[in-house]
Amino acid sequence: MKRHIYNIFALCSAVMALASCAGHDSPDHGGGDGLYSMTLTIDPGSLGTRGAREFITGEEDGVGFDRMILTGSVNAALYTYSGNGLELAARIEPYYDAATVTPDGLVLLSGSIAPVIDIDRLKSESVKLMVTANSDFDFDSPESMTFSKGGAFSDFDAIPMWGAKDISLGSLTPGTAFDAGTVDMLRAMAAIEVLWPEDMRGSRLVSVRVDNAAESGCVTPSGWNTHLNTSAINNADPFRHKADTGLSTLSAEAADGKARIYLPESLNVAETPVAVNVNYVTAEGEPMSGRILIARYIDGKPDMTTLWNVRRNRIYRFNIVGIPSPDIPGAEFEWEFRINDWIPGDDILIEED
Repeated sequence: MKRHIYNIFALCSAVMALASCAGHDSPDHGGGDGLYSMTLTIDPGSLGTRGAREFITGEEDGVGFDRMILTGSVNAALYTYSGNGLELAARIEPYYDAATVTPDGLVLLSGSIAPVIDIDRLKSESVKLMVTANSDFDFDSPESMTFSKGGAFSDFDAIPMWGAKDISLGSLTPGTAFDAGTVDMLRAMAAIEVLWPEDMRGSRLVSVRVDNAAESGCVTPSGWNTHLNTSAINNADPFRHKADTGLSTLSAEAADGKARIYLPESLNVAETPVAVNVNYVTAEGEPMSGRILIARYIDGKPDMTTLWNVRRNRIYRFNIVGIPSPDIPGAEFEWEFRINDWIPGDDILIEED
């Protein structure tokens, strides 16, 4: 087998800018009633897929599935650091009736700050701002937030997302919006994608199946309770699989020479390796298949001691460049393999056999 393996790094960002707002009774959500408030501006990332769902505006606006933010699904909270970990300090209560979407897909949400601890303490200590979308939010136990989703984009509602940033609230003032700056968002799922060229000797991609994918995953990544911001966690090692999850088989039909499967972070071990099964038909209509492991290959064989875990906010992209020819004895399946962050970046060669 011939493999060309690359790594592409970039970040998917969420911007949080703040504007004056107030209680739910105020039709314009202004800050005149003296409540603490902020406005969240969320950018789920720039890469979209073929699918589109109802966006937070409640309309079909063509926003791709990878960018989807479900109505009422954004949650945010503030935490202080203590000897026992993070302590809930305040909830952010968004006004979904005031949500807007900009032409480039940014979601603008106003919300009030509801303190849980003494406001003077909130203003004097280092605070972690935590945001989720498309998942439940356990304000008291963020580490316990899990989800069970996977498959083609038509098989579930939206990708869970999480982001965090350390901020200082020393300038927090009643009736004046607080500017929290920028927060990067991580998708809590990965995607496995197979691309099929048009000129592959008349063959056609039919479907893709992934074996031994995790059934469920964690919303929060490794390092969620540290002083690291989301971007630092993403650049380090965000892998945090759900230890007690079962395994599942996921599949997706191909369209226009492409098939994509979404899955939670998955532990990739020799006993139950994450396997990508590629199903296609030849020009003569004969059904065929190829199997690829997410691993280092040596002399055309996967090295079972170097299996790579499937991590959140990554696209594992297999570009098929060759299929066995009946006229050439011993011909093998060939592909290019890239591990990408969710938006395009620079190619970095990590291995080539």
